[in-house]
Amino acid sequence: MRTLCLATVFVVGCSAPAPMVDAGPVVEVDAGQVIDAGFDAGVRDAGVVIPGPPTSCIVDNSDAGLARRDGFIEVCADAVANPDAVCGDGVPYKFSYRPATGTSAGLLLYFGGTGTCTDYVTCWGLDGRGGMGRKVQQMGLVTTAPEVVNGRTVGVFDRTDLLNSLRSYDQVFITYCTGDLGQGMQKQLMTKPLESPASAREEIETFFHGSYDVQFALEQAALLFPTPQRVVVYGTSSGALSAVNAVPWVATAFALDSTSRLSLITEGGMGVGRAGQEGQLSRLFTQFNGTQGRPFVRVGQFSFISDIAQIAAAPSNLMVAADYQTELRRVVESRIGLRPTAYRAFLLNGTCHTVAQSPELFTQKQTGTRPNPDLTMMNVSFDAWVGRIIGGTGAMDMTIPNLTGDFSMVSTTCPISTSR
Repeated sequence: MRTLCLATVFVVGCSAPAPMVDAGPVVEVDAGQVIDAGFDAGVRDAGVVIPGPPTSCIVDNSDAGLARRDGFIEVCADAVANPDAVCGDGVPYKFSYRPATGTSAGLLLYFGGTGTCTDYVTCWGLDGRGGMGRKVQQMGLVTTAPEVVNGRTVGVFDRTDLLNSLRSYDQVFITYCTGDLGQGMQKQLMTKPLESPASAREEIETFFHGSYDVQFALEQAALLFPTPQRVVVYGTSSGALSAVNAVPWVATAFALDSTSRLSLITEGGMGVGRAGQEGQLSRLFTQFNGTQGRPFVRVGQFSFISDIAQIAAAPSNLMVAADYQTELRRVVESRIGLRPTAYRAFLLNGTCHTVAQSPELFTQKQTGTRPNPDLTMMNVSFDAWVGRIIGGTGAMDMTIPNLTGDFSMVSTTCPISTSR
């Protein structure tokens, strides 16, 4: 039985989880040990049956439930077999998947996001019940499947649009419900602050178990789709940071080697101002360079230059748009310069956040123009750019361009309806 060996700066575990400690979440993770630990992990026997859902975790895979999610099948973490795979409020973790309708072109591992939280107020609100300032909108009430619009999934999950490079992929929607960027392995007993109303809960046990959840989802996905032709790790918003951290675990779970095709696409989560992000990316490029039996990782990062969500979440010295843009430009140019054959960036003017689940990803609703001109630069659409990155293997040449908007423009618009 293969178990992903997880290693972070605050706890190391392999097979049996480490004891829980009462401490706050650590959301900046140095991935150096994670990468090496992932390749040191043992390989487990195949053929393990996915446990049935426990009574405490209800899934609806009825015909009506599947239709409501456009075919996505829910999987629930068994409370006995996987007791640590839980959301922030302790309810069992769930994710969903959907096999390709015909021959699969590869495997999409999608990491969604809803932000981060670190204390009573940001996780639960002043009232302790999810209102009054709560920043993370999903804990046990997490959405376990992509958004459905007019009866079908949209954006990168749209199986009907021929422009979608991921339409023929097996698709796994890795739920995020812990507020720790998918990297935590601990819990914290939070006490309400003095400014909370008297009716607020005095104490709330909060589970920062994102690492356990990601491990569970990847192990189950590897049983469902054991030999993908290619693997695309796709992260949006806070899920972009989770996706970067998860790449070593993905390589281990699917036994990827130097012949494997591995791509990482992120949007709305450039990691600007986060000290650990550059170290994570540097180690990814160093370790996943197609040598020593490891795959070559092709990385594409997409962002709007004036993304209001990223600016709001940036360190205090970067929360002014001009300062954020200056640092964004610096880090992107640095990444391009250091990894010209492995890294590509696509930066557009605008204040939007993420586009992966936008109904307008491929079409401009008002004009019917294809592709959406608001997601096109130098005659290259966002999806065509993604398709070029995920379509090949090994080093990238300059036929896959870096596309950056005009940093001298002050954008105040968001031209598309963005989603989570």
